[in-house]
Amino acid sequence: MKTLTFSLAMALSLALVTSAGAQDKCGAVKMKASGKKAAGLATCYAKGLAHGDLSFVSTCTAAVSGKFGVAFDRAEAKFGPACLTHTDKGDIEDVIDMCTTTIFDALRHKCGDGVVQGSEACDDGDITNGDGCSAVCTIEHGFYCDNSPPPSLCASQCGDGLVASNEGCDDGNTTDGDGCSATCAIEAGYACCGEPSGCVVPSCGDAIVTCGEGCDDGNTLSGDGCDATCSVEHGYGCIGSPSACATTCGDGLIGGAEGCDDGNMADGDGGSATCQVEAGFSCAGEPSVCM
Repeated sequence: MKTLTFSLAMALSLALVTSAGAQDKCGAVKMKASGKKAAGLATCYAKGLAHGDLSFVSTCTAAVSGKFGVAFDRAEAKFGPACLTHTDKGDIEDVIDMCTTTIFDALRHKCGDGVVQGSEACDDGDITNGDGCSAVCTIEHGFYCDNSPPPSLCASQCGDGLVASNEGCDDGNTTDGDGCSATCAIEAGYACCGEPSGCVVPSCGDAIVTCGEGCDDGNTLSGDGCDATCSVEHGYGCIGSPSACATTCGDGLIGGAEGCDDGNMADGDGGSATCQVEAGFSCAGEPSVCM
């Protein structure tokens, strides 16, 4: 995007050229605003390219354009007749947008124009993730794209074993009654995980950790690390099946018999090496602050 500086300087110098040769403070303000807009647009696009996510670009560029417009209006209001050009905001903005878009399209092989070309696997005419054809014109997980005729039409396919789009599950078939319905929705009473989805009816307390359970210690009692709904309780960590749950002194979370947890296992700072409040101290919060 560094090429943008030179390209815009040439284009804008022609757009704002005057024959006066004298001071043109109005033109100077407009030129500065034009440079800021060019740099702002380049930053918006560069961030999108760097992260492979252009979903925020339109919001970003709109904000940049808004600031540009305000600067131009203020210049004409301030300098009035001294401005050698008037109401040229739209014309100058068109030049900046054209230069920026040309460079952007060249860097992306025109991804987003609705025509599959170059290294593109799809092109649905936008630069949005989550619709099957990504912001960088690659086919997204679980989708299929039909590129003929253009633009690409992308959709997920229930029954292919891949969870995508609005599917809550996909067990590789379109049969009702097995936990994942014919429309790839999780059926009542089931929990589904993975690809292809494995669906089960959770039975909390049977000592077997199944899909939908964070733990299962063989009972439905709360307060032992794995609660009555087989979720790991605050301050605990659970492993295995049946689950063995315990607190970890020094992790900054208070659980079980811990009176405090200041994020370390050092004595003498108010929270002892065994996570108990030391004599003469009071502790509060997570991680505990002892005074």
